[in-house]
Amino acid sequence: MNKQYNKDRFLLNLLTAKFLVLMMDHYVPESLSLTACKYPEKV
Repeated sequence: MNKQYNKDRFLLNLLTAKFLVLMMDHYVPESLSLTACKYPEKV
């Protein structure tokens, strides 16, 4: 495994995680949203 591949993989995972969080925030009601508990400054 070369380092460049690992870095790209990491960035891709990071983007995917951010996307999933955004989707959750969009579709899940505030009261049920896990992200609301984790990031209260956003609400």
